[in-house]
Amino acid sequence: MRFAIGEIALVVVGILIALQINNWNEFKKDRVVENKHLNELKENINTNLVRLKDEIKKEHKSIAEINLIVEHLDHRRAYHDSLDAHFR
Repeated sequence: MRFAIGEIALVVVGILIALQINNWNEFKKDRVVENKHLNELKENINTNLVRLKDEIKKEHKSIAEINLIVEHLDHRRAYHDSLDAHFR
């Protein structure tokens, strides 16, 4: 009887250890996937940041050109061909 109880206890302990190892392995796999997703997210954010900075530069240039046209109109200056480059 003692032998049977000992065997059952060993089997239960073995199963618990196997479950713990399995949980540990799944945790490691999840961390790898998580790091992959975080790195992709970081790359996307950096790419978007570069694109947004370029768009901001373009918008600043557009604003400067618009201000030049508005200033020209405010001073009631005659139209000149040099203004063509500022119209888009």
